[in-house]
Amino acid sequence: MSESVGSIEVTVVIPCRDPDPVELAAQLDALAAQRTERAVEIIIDDNGSREPLAGRVPRLVGSVPVRVVESGAMDGVNIGRAAGIRAALADRVMICDADDIVDDTWLEAGARHLVDDVIVAGPRRMFFEQPGDAPEMEQTAPRMAHGRPWSSGSSLGLTTTVARMVGGFDESWPADMAADDVDFALRSADLGIELRFDPEMSNNYRLRGDLRSLLHQRRRYGRGEVRLADRHEPTVDRAARRR
Repeated sequence: MSESVGSIEVTVVIPCRDPDPVELAAQLDALAAQRTERAVEIIIDDNGSREPLAGRVPRLVGSVPVRVVESGAMDGVNIGRAAGIRAALADRVMICDADDIVDDTWLEAGARHLVDDVIVAGPRRMFFEQPGDAPEMEQTAPRMAHGRPWSSGSSLGLTTTVARMVGGFDESWPADMAADDVDFALRSADLGIELRFDPEMSNNYRLRGDLRSLLHQRRRYGRGEVRLADRHEPTVDRAARRR
């Protein structure tokens, strides 16, 4: 595992495009409230926002420095993740979304595993407006896809070494398809990279309640699953499944 630059021990990467300013502020507040003694930086990757984020987000959140990097006009969350990892000053990288709210144990729970070249994830609690308003919707373990474990890219820890070993997040993955994070997890599993799950690395995952957003999300899931199958399932398995 490579060394971090300077005194920064952990880099938090937030990929986003046209984030809701209230939701982004809530996530930044949650990151500023982390229970950790580690030196942390936050990178917000601006993936082609209509109004550039540089100059519109604080340079400090509490005592945590914030940097905005721009990954160009081409839309895609993997483009933002990859650009943030490349810009990281630390070898330990924690990735989260702009519209979620991480618990105050999230960063330390993930970072402590990254003395090893592994991937680490944790539970997701779903919510609509305020954390806790959907108490029965929680994911408490990694899920399986195409015979391998995976966990959401909305809450993930890894080292920059692992990112290089896997070949990074696929920046060609179309923005209108989900499962971009599943693809990364499956390629990691094929290399024998361990996915660890820490119950204290908990994240509150924001759901969209309106019908249009839900339908759009389901279409993205379906398109992403087709792409996953083409890439990760042997041809004979796909043919057999159609019979």
